[in-house]
Amino acid sequence: MEKKYLIGCLISVFVVILSVVLFVLFILYEDPDLRTPKIRIREKDVIGLTSLEIEEKYGKFYYRLSGDRKRGEDGLYRNTTCGYMLKENNGHHYEWGFFITFDENGIAIEAYENYPPALICV
Repeated sequence: MEKKYLIGCLISVFVVILSVVLFVLFILYEDPDLRTPKIRIREKDVIGLTSLEIEEKYGKFYYRLSGDRKRGEDGLYRNTTCGYMLKENNGHHYEWGFFITFDENGIAIEAYENYPPALICV
């Protein structure tokens, strides 16, 4: 009887210690900016689409980085790279973005995640 009681106590102590460790690791030190990006977007979701189609699905671009930064008369971005902020700079981390490069016809030909270079926010 005494041995079963001792094993039960040890298991209870182990569960309490494990709970405290998990609480500290996952609750106190969790960085909310690392949990989920503002939008969920992947390369395969945008390649072949126009800037208007992409903005319709994901919202207005946050960045316009290079090339012709203005829309054409038809509303399309051409020969430029536009992007979205996935993670903001909260003083501890750099911004992280998703960037889409458009060709001369306004079609997305490249998409990638990276730190934003030479920021020009829309």
